[in-house]
Amino acid sequence: MKDYNKKLKEYESLNVAFINHDWGQNATNLYNQVVKLWNKLEVGGKIVIISYKKLGIKSATNFLKRKGVIPKTVGKGKDNLRIVEIDKDTSKQLEKVDTNKPITFNFNNAGYTVNAGDAIFSKTNLDVGTRFLLDVVFSKRNRFYHKKVADFGSGWGAISLILAAEFPKCEIFAYEKDEGSIEISQTNLQSYSNVRIIKTDLTNPEVVELIANEAKLDYI
Repeated sequence: MKDYNKKLKEYESLNVAFINHDWGQNATNLYNQVVKLWNKLEVGGKIVIISYKKLGIKSATNFLKRKGVIPKTVGKGKDNLRIVEIDKDTSKQLEKVDTNKPITFNFNNAGYTVNAGDAIFSKTNLDVGTRFLLDVVFSKRNRFYHKKVADFGSGWGAISLILAAEFPKCEIFAYEKDEGSIEISQTNLQSYSNVRIIKTDLTNPEVVELIANEAKLDYI
């Protein structure tokens, strides 16, 4: 396997689409991202997945193989970083795995039906932590009218959904970096005009500082 930086240099002159495989991205989610890029690429194009051994990239690539996609680990870096290549050698289109997972739950005497997809949290209901956080918010509900509120790591939109429904005059910013979660939350939140879904990487301190300075948030 080649050094990470040398491999990145090679990609500069190639038709390459990148995926950053991160914590919480299971094999199905990763495969669906590959499918999305694969179907857009021309034959001869390349998909490159950047991940870490500790994030389960090996099991994820095994899942890709079972789905008929052939990944190759071609580079490595510090902390067991891995570079995995997938060559598009055929014009055959791939089909996504259906991750539709409807769930129904109640909060504050209101019922909700949403799609949880490949969620890490709140897969079958509101998880205990989310429910507790919302209980605290609702104990101070008068403070949230006409305020700007950020939902950091919004997932499929559980917190944003309930805040949008209960506080229609509140402006909500749902920040998420996972594409699969963003697609699901767009469906779950499409009826609420007071929510903006923003794709961003909150693990980057500069991004968080930029949000804090420009968004003029009242609550996070």
